[in-house]
Amino acid sequence: MGKMGLSWRMLSGKFREAIDTIVERLNKDHFDWMLVGSVNMALQGIDVTPRDLDFVVRFEDLERIRNVFSDYGVSEVSELKPFIDRAAWDVHFEIEGIDVQFLGEKDDGEYVRWMLKKCVVFVDRIRCFDLRTEAGVYARTNRKNRADEILNFLDNV
Repeated sequence: MGKMGLSWRMLSGKFREAIDTIVERLNKDHFDWMLVGSVNMALQGIDVTPRDLDFVVRFEDLERIRNVFSDYGVSEVSELKPFIDRAAWDVHFEIEGIDVQFLGEKDDGEYVRWMLKKCVVFVDRIRCFDLRTEAGVYARTNRKNRADEILNFLDNV
């Protein structure tokens, strides 16, 4: 499995356990979903220290997410302060002491439209945004430092 396998093993046990729990439930309940953010970057070989888990789902699935993870005290669906030009909502909770956020957008949202176009890399059974797509989203959502970090990594692989 190369770099990706090594990166998976480098995540703390709590992150791995939380990911396993989440992925099992998401796949069992047939969600469209994607892992994004620092854990995605770490799984694909970038040397970052994740603080939380970030997933993207369709807006209409956020209530289902609340039901599927209700045993973890999921928050209410709340609208996020705009960091992009389209509306976004989220729910959040903790698994194994790890903060988990599910970002939900309409189908034309900055993240969801790329998820639906299948800009995906599988790390084991984990659906991750491909790094070029992740960098593009970071750039378009005013997080240029993160975008540059990914692009620098890709230029040196």
